[in-house]
Amino acid sequence: MGPEVYLSRRQAAVARLSELGADFLLLASPPDIRYLTGFRGEESELLLSEDGGAWIVTDGRYAEEARADAAGVEVLVFSGGDERLGLFQDLLPGDARLGVQAEALSWTRVRQLEEALPGRVLLPVERPLSPLRARKDREEVALIERAARLAEGVFLEVLGEVKEGLAELDLAAEMEYRLRKAGAEGPAFPVIVAAGPSSSRPHHRPGARRLARGEPILVDMGAVLGGYHSDMTRLFCLGRPPEEVVGVHRAVVDALNEAAASLKAGEACQEVDRRARSSLAARGLAEAFTHGTGHGVGLEIHEAPTLRKDSADILAAGSVVTVEPGVYFPGSFGVRVEDLFVVGEGGAERVTSLPREVVVL
Repeated sequence: MGPEVYLSRRQAAVARLSELGADFLLLASPPDIRYLTGFRGEESELLLSEDGGAWIVTDGRYAEEARADAAGVEVLVFSGGDERLGLFQDLLPGDARLGVQAEALSWTRVRQLEEALPGRVLLPVERPLSPLRARKDREEVALIERAARLAEGVFLEVLGEVKEGLAELDLAAEMEYRLRKAGAEGPAFPVIVAAGPSSSRPHHRPGARRLARGEPILVDMGAVLGGYHSDMTRLFCLGRPPEEVVGVHRAVVDALNEAAASLKAGEACQEVDRRARSSLAARGLAEAFTHGTGHGVGLEIHEAPTLRKDSADILAAGSVVTVEPGVYFPGSFGVRVEDLFVVGEGGAERVTSLPREVVVL
């Protein structure tokens, strides 16, 4: 993305300062800093001012990278903690109202700032860029779509080589290797491979369990391209799947379709979640659905908006979200099917493209 894109994003972020009650904003979340500048370093901070000033505060490890990536942003390099605090003393006038990113700055860091900046008012702000990042532009959507195609290709490629007796961990590792080999920056998250009873754990960590015939095998995976993530979940089976699994899988896909049909700009995320739950409740499966219906995807694998029964979020045009209802029977099996969608004014466009049926090998 070009410098003009990042400048436009910073201007939009600065425009939010008045509603936050601040004249400066301090960000420490790497995805937020990357969103506003293109800089990908860790352990750095970005300071914005209401007059358009922007400063990356980092140490010598990232100085060269910051200067190369963050066009139009001044890079300030420190060598120690006291020097770092001194930079803020110089930048912030004595009566400054500084919004600090509450979810990214530690309590210790905030206390250091309070002690070093007497007279300044520090205001905790939660996820200040979420309203901006939730609306993806065409280039962002294109990167997510490319990441989805890449992940789907790897999924099909590796599935064509799966054999009985392969360990969950080995299958997950092979998928992660193939993602990188195919051109991804890496997996969007550690690939989940959950065989048989392991599939009843929504975020199972692959282990030594070996794939067996007749057991459901759940794969949850995605890729990262240009910093943007994809996400999908599918179920496969070596041989014919049990009828109970097929029936539950059908109910889960119906719930996904019901929820996806309600995706549109202006819709309450609570309502999308309610539709998925109502669909499963009609089949007596409500108690077995133990997590939210979906989440936003972008520079982070989990970001706003959230599709949960307690969510206050409203869908916006350009949001990219998952819809991923699941049903889990501890110690027996679980089923989850997950697709990605781009929200539009009157509906949503599906990003992931693989069939939702149980893959039989």
